[in-house]
Amino acid sequence: MARKHRGIALITAIWVLAVLVILVGGFAAMVHSDTEIARNFGEVTRARWAARAGLQVAEAAMVSPDTPFTMGSASSVTFTPEDGDDTLAGMAYQTIVTDEAGRLNINTATPTMLSVFFPSDVVDSIIDWRDTDDTPGPDGAEDDYYMSLTPPYHCKNAPFATVGELLLVKGITQAMLDAPVNDQGLTLKDLLTVSSHDTNTDASGNPRINIQTATKDQLTSAFGTALTTQEISAIITQRTSAAFTSPADLLKVPGLAKEKVAQLYDRLTTSDATDLPGLVNINTAPVEALEAVPGLDADTAQAIVAARTAQGTPFSDVGALLSVDGVSDTAFEQAAGLLTTRSTTYHVASTGQDTDGLTATVTCIVELETTGGTRSTRTLYWRE
Repeated sequence: MARKHRGIALITAIWVLAVLVILVGGFAAMVHSDTEIARNFGEVTRARWAARAGLQVAEAAMVSPDTPFTMGSASSVTFTPEDGDDTLAGMAYQTIVTDEAGRLNINTATPTMLSVFFPSDVVDSIIDWRDTDDTPGPDGAEDDYYMSLTPPYHCKNAPFATVGELLLVKGITQAMLDAPVNDQGLTLKDLLTVSSHDTNTDASGNPRINIQTATKDQLTSAFGTALTTQEISAIITQRTSAAFTSPADLLKVPGLAKEKVAQLYDRLTTSDATDLPGLVNINTAPVEALEAVPGLDADTAQAIVAARTAQGTPFSDVGALLSVDGVSDTAFEQAAGLLTTRSTTYHVASTGQDTDGLTATVTCIVELETTGGTRSTRTLYWRE
């Protein structure tokens, strides 16, 4: 009997020892895992601060009083640390700045412009999402549709706040937005924005003259050295018979040379608004974005990109398109009012990397403002 009890005690001791070994092993694994998690968290945090450092470098370049920031005719500008930058303690970053005006603004684009990228039923749904009424388009959707979903939600009936908000719209999928549009790796979502706009001023920052409403005396005072009395009279006669929709309509004025239209274009407007949303920048937009502008087909868009590449400098103003081979007067008349050569809002994506190769990315939309000659930035969107 004693021998039997000793056997039971031995077996019990072995089981207890096994349980203790398992517990100790589990505890050790948990401690190791927690240590790795804490270490990785620390390294990712360091990488995130490196990414933020890259953002600060980009913003400093934008507001520099010495050199006005410009994208030129490049599709993007990249910032990386200078060699031997000891302030980063071995960390690194790559910050890529792209122009929001080089994209199509889904808040202002017409159905015709949207149809270049989306099927007709999706276009109707996009318009229904951003408009203020509750009446659906022929193939669109309003509250009745969205409230029938699981989970239900309301149709916004207001402008898009982000491009990602498109995923709430009937018929739009992530695969659609991620679909490549060219061989350079651009996707559909890379061609879209909600933030582009321009000020209604000329290259010197002066308010433009409204060619539709300016009096003869105002036109003479502003352009008397460039236009003859007969040409000014012809402009007034033309706008009386058919209102100008953009300064490009000056091409319809009898006897007014195209060279003069190009010379004066940047100083003119047909709008009294101080802000012009949704203009597409001919200096930074890819062919695929330019194609969405009425009047610019694939060949015309390619001609614009080829011209800005060949000349090596950005277009000074939209009127310069009148001297580009492949851009007809008709194309210019249709497109010019939707184009610009300037940028005020930028997409900034900064990726930081720690010494072990771990990375973190910070993305934001930054608006460049100028007040009293001093430039500053305002963050419109931030994600990390």
